[in-house]
Amino acid sequence: MERDELTEQMDEIRERVRAAIDSHELSARQILIKAGLGPSFLGGFLIEKKDPRLSSLAKLADALGVSLIYLIYGVELSQESERVLRELDKNPARRDHILGLLQ
Repeated sequence: MERDELTEQMDEIRERVRAAIDSHELSARQILIKAGLGPSFLGGFLIEKKDPRLSSLAKLADALGVSLIYLIYGVELSQESERVLRELDKNPARRDHILGLLQ
């Protein structure tokens, strides 16, 4: 992936995070506390454009009540779909078998 493309994708993630925070009933500080993230996390990510760890984004997504998939890709999945994907991720042989059936 080229640097410009990666930068663009990170900017899109930042915009989704901003929108989720703006529409949330909790303050940004309360969301960070709920997520177990430090007070400098949002400034570092949103303003200084530091790249966060995936685990930090997952905590933030959980505190915001959105999926990590939504923050990264902009697509919200149902809880059932997320559960199916997690189960398939745990069992690569089953996933490969199902993918083979779908082809």
